[in-house]
Amino acid sequence: ALEMRQRLHELNAERASASPIQMRMGIHSGRAVSGPIGSEKRREFTVLGDTVNIASRIESMVAKAGQIVIGEYTHDLTKGKFEFEDLGIVSLKGKRKTVRVFEVLSEKTE
Repeated sequence: ALEMRQRLHELNAERASASPIQMRMGIHSGRAVSGPIGSEKRREFTVLGDTVNIASRIESMVAKAGQIVIGEYTHDLTKGKFEFEDLGIVSLKGKRKTVRVFEVLSEKTE
């Protein structure tokens, strides 16, 4: 995600006269089902599950342009590798449980 954000920054610098392209990212870790779905005429690769839904809601409801926002479980799995800002606990549409979210700022330097 950090590399994607950097590459987008570089692309926007190359096309400085055009409106900048913006993106935001939501990441959550957990179990999911993935694979091809559809018919022989039209096949798509997809992912399904609560983990995917939470990541989608973090992206659409919490993350702002340029931000990488992750759920607490992803934070726990990666906390020694990145610098974070705790964004607090949020309620996500369609979810009873709240989720603590963090913005990924950078890789940790040693």
